[in-house]
Amino acid sequence: MNEIPAYIFKALLYSALLSGYYWLFLRNKRLHTFNRFYLLVAMAASLLLPLLHFSLPGMQLPKSATAYTLLDVVSTGEEEIATTAKAASSFSWQMVVAIGYTLACTAMAFMLVSRIIWLFRLKAKGTQSQQNGYTLVYTDNNKAPFSFFRFLFWKSEVDITSAEGMRILQHELAHIRQQHTLDKLFIQIVLVFFWFNPFYWLLQKELSLIHEFIADEKAIEDRDTEIFARMLLQEYCGTVYPDIVHPFFYSSTKRRLLMLNQMNKPRFAGMRRLMVLPLLGTAVLLFSFKPIEAPVTRANKTITLALDAGHGGVDDGAVGLNGIKEKDLALKITNRLAQMGEAYNVKVVTLRADDKYIALPDRGIKANEMGADMLVSIHINTMPPAEDANNQPRNPSGFELIVEKRNSQYGQSRALASAIAAQLNDMKLSPRLLDKGLVILRNANMPAVLIECGYMENAADVDRINNSEQLDKLCSHILTGLVAYQNSK
Repeated sequence: MNEIPAYIFKALLYSALLSGYYWLFLRNKRLHTFNRFYLLVAMAASLLLPLLHFSLPGMQLPKSATAYTLLDVVSTGEEEIATTAKAASSFSWQMVVAIGYTLACTAMAFMLVSRIIWLFRLKAKGTQSQQNGYTLVYTDNNKAPFSFFRFLFWKSEVDITSAEGMRILQHELAHIRQQHTLDKLFIQIVLVFFWFNPFYWLLQKELSLIHEFIADEKAIEDRDTEIFARMLLQEYCGTVYPDIVHPFFYSSTKRRLLMLNQMNKPRFAGMRRLMVLPLLGTAVLLFSFKPIEAPVTRANKTITLALDAGHGGVDDGAVGLNGIKEKDLALKITNRLAQMGEAYNVKVVTLRADDKYIALPDRGIKANEMGADMLVSIHINTMPPAEDANNQPRNPSGFELIVEKRNSQYGQSRALASAIAAQLNDMKLSPRLLDKGLVILRNANMPAVLIECGYMENAADVDRINNSEQLDKLCSHILTGLVAYQNSK
């Protein structure tokens, strides 16, 4: 799974789990301050916890079998041609998704900024009066009264000195003093980027009501719900408000009255709070811990592997999605194989460790000079037509293991390719074993195999190489194949 979809999936799971706990055990309970911080922490945790990755000691994934069967070789009769493939179309469904996501985020950000600009314009038009700890802004806007940070927008027609007016004033001051606007801005910013998560919208709605419950308690500490009801049923109840303000006349009247009539805290209030900790612990255990890999199977003697990253320098190789070059992906695979080789008792010597060109005939010769036990050349395929000239269907996976009959160790090359193919089959990649006329394999005096690691035009194949976890898995299976070949000799 690609890292970004994996992160999104885990964030959805975390937010669903934490939202579910709130809905079952905390919603409509008189734990307003705790619920406020629970909802904020739930959203933050669902964003941060998917980034955590731990290995769990004592648990190991099973090792793949190292046995392999000598595979038949399909001869293509093709000779190597040192030309660069044409660039593939850079248009893909991933690009469509990325463009759609970017447009949606831009629209959400535009709406948020527009609301803030609207508030500052309204403030500039109104009459301002500096009070103790807040600024009172008189306005004729029908959406008032509401608060935003330390600004209290008050409709001129509402008598601030009346009993109802004083209650509303205390209500809005509670929003200001407890800095509820920061909560709302945090959620709005999260929704700009994670607008597709339905649980965040539910958390936003619940947090807005929790703000109202807290402010109601501050405004009507004597529980005079009759006065409270009269305030809510004033003529402004139907107005729609921006999501970043705290309007008095826009909320769930029934639930606000219910909260004020709850005289005591709910039963097991302490237990409801404490159970959040094991809930988070269980979620982290399920989604962030992973079993450690079983110890790798090491070669029974040190293998010296000559590793060739295909193309390089002036030779880009195939060009695939978004202009990505085969030479760069091949180098990325070989560098990771070189880093991981020591754990398998494989000593890697690279023919090129950077972006430089080596003539094809010289690569096999250079491997000979290094005294290598085997040669592996890494490439990425370019996608052929659906059927070739012989009406053979295209390889679905794009993975191919290529050997050369004129190689002096042809039989051992087949065995080496078969051992690697067995490991790639464990990854459900279904590689083909082919015989082609490749000068790099022909000039090597050791078992030599060229691996085509998928298609340049296939987004899943390119993502497998660019995703560190998937790349490690691919390299591990290739190295395990080398070890299986060596240990079976």
